[in-house]
Amino acid sequence: MSFVCSISGAPPLHPVASPAGNVFEKKLLVSLLQMNGGVCPLTNAPLSESDLLPLNASATAPSAPSSASGAGFPALLGTLQSEWDSLMLETYQLRLSLEETRAELSQALYQNDAAVRVIARLTMERDQARAELAAGGAAPKAAAADDAMDTGDSSTGIPAAAVEEMVKTWSELSGSRKKKIAPTDAHCPAASLGNFKEASKKSLHKASGKTGVSALALSPSGALVATGGNDKQVVVFDPEAGKVLATNAAGSKPVSSVSWSGEAAIISGGAGGEVNVFAGADFSPAASATLSSAVVDVSAQPTGSYFFAATAGGEVAFCDMEATTISTFADDAGYLCAALHPDGLIYAACSKDAVKIWDVKTSTLAASIPATSAATCVSFSENGYHFASGDADGSVTVWDLRKQKAIATVAAGGAVAQVAFDGCGKYLGYAGAGGAGAVVVKEWGTEVMKLDAKKKGYSGFAWGKDARSVVAASERVVAVYSE
Repeated sequence: MSFVCSISGAPPLHPVASPAGNVFEKKLLVSLLQMNGGVCPLTNAPLSESDLLPLNASATAPSAPSSASGAGFPALLGTLQSEWDSLMLETYQLRLSLEETRAELSQALYQNDAAVRVIARLTMERDQARAELAAGGAAPKAAAADDAMDTGDSSTGIPAAAVEEMVKTWSELSGSRKKKIAPTDAHCPAASLGNFKEASKKSLHKASGKTGVSALALSPSGALVATGGNDKQVVVFDPEAGKVLATNAAGSKPVSSVSWSGEAAIISGGAGGEVNVFAGADFSPAASATLSSAVVDVSAQPTGSYFFAATAGGEVAFCDMEATTISTFADDAGYLCAALHPDGLIYAACSKDAVKIWDVKTSTLAASIPATSAATCVSFSENGYHFASGDADGSVTVWDLRKQKAIATVAAGGAVAQVAFDGCGKYLGYAGAGGAGAVVVKEWGTEVMKLDAKKKGYSGFAWGKDARSVVAASERVVAVYSE
């Protein structure tokens, strides 16, 4: 029998079948897998070259050009074949982009139509209310109910049961902090950090359109990596196995933040205001919601039952794992980035001129620490009292929560994309346009690690277990560095 390639639509010279039963031209599929990080173009399931099953083409199928060394015509055929493969790949990517754009346009038109209907209804109720008030009557009950609903969320605190659960977890975590941050023999010494070299790497996310990793987080065990991309997807990657475990769409705009809730759930936030929860063994979509403005941070609460999401509009939403907003607290200033304290009861949100410290238990602003520059990222140390922020001017500022002031500044050489303390709070790492490196805590001028320079810098940074490795992102590449 003869076959037809599912990508190019042409008879394949070297037909192969995927585990799902789809037929492809082997050379064309392998090229595409290298570009998209090992994901089947039809099913979006993880796929590698070793998973492909060769097929026997019929005698009537086109045969490959004979290879005669030094012959001009076979070389020309090979060149034409390569050009054809490139053209088919480009055409396929354009088709995918077209379908994605059509879906986004359809969703936008639907939302616009819904908004117009709501506006028309509210306008009618407003006019009716004005008419009844002018005649000495009462406003419609529906309008009153809407007003009550609009003002209720912002004034409603976190339920007592949730606060009790979080306080119990806080008590357990704070009681074991000294033991947790005490370095063990397995912890990487500072002298060894300077020997870190690239041990492995993997290209993730789409290769066409808006590309690059925009957010990165490691699972609590350090075994898995979650990345958000400018291609509006969240990818789960196993560095040790070198395999992509899941790829999910995460909204209409680039992903701005990802956070692990335990080992089996990931929360993402996007510039379109979407928050998503991916859970289960396959990290499939479990819940989603849309907030009032662009999400700048999502942070899982240590209980595993809730998470926080901060928006560019100055709102912090307290949500359950069904992505339902339980309560919100807001500030007049818009937020640029945010982070949750390791114990889960303090939330730091950075505006253009201050760091706002929120008391989660009471949903009140506990402190506002003046800042001289607008932060691009922020992260707490496991020691409980240090936190660090990076800015677009190329500086990393270290803060003391007890003194509520900046205590040190580290030069990063360019706009900072991510800062992170290791699990013992002994090292502070950073990544950005000027490169990626690390300094020793309380010896802020002592740089003990500097990763290889990248043309477009780094967009993500995370410490592995016991600081024995570092995971860093540059453009589409996620690399593991170790001795």
